[in-house]
Amino acid sequence: MHIKRVQQLLAKKNRYSFDTEKVELKSGQVKEESKVASLSDPESFALSAINANYALKEFLGPRADNQLQKMELYKQIVRDGYATLEAMTEDVTQSTTLNTVNMYLLGSGLNSDLIINGLKTAYTVNNELRKKKQG
Repeated sequence: MHIKRVQQLLAKKNRYSFDTEKVELKSGQVKEESKVASLSDPESFALSAINANYALKEFLGPRADNQLQKMELYKQIVRDGYATLEAMTEDVTQSTTLNTVNMYLLGSGLNSDLIINGLKTAYTVNNELRKKKQG
């Protein structure tokens, strides 16, 4: 057994991070010392298997890459001392990861329904709606 590997696990991998502010701009995923705050695929599968839908909704929403929900979460905690997921805005267009994957699919010529069903981005559809309201 390699003692050095065990020491590395205890010293670097076995800790909690309370800071999720350092994120990749492209994916919205945490990075550097904040990386221990990320949720892995096996953990997501396990939460899904035990029907922990509210935990998944929190971990993959406001505590992940949805900046709008994160701000709403912080505001609720400051105002009330706690937060509820029901009071938050549900807008998939605010998810950095979904937008990135959607753009990769559309750029490859593949139809995607991650954000909007069709070959347009959410940005384009929102601009078209805004122009119709103004015109």
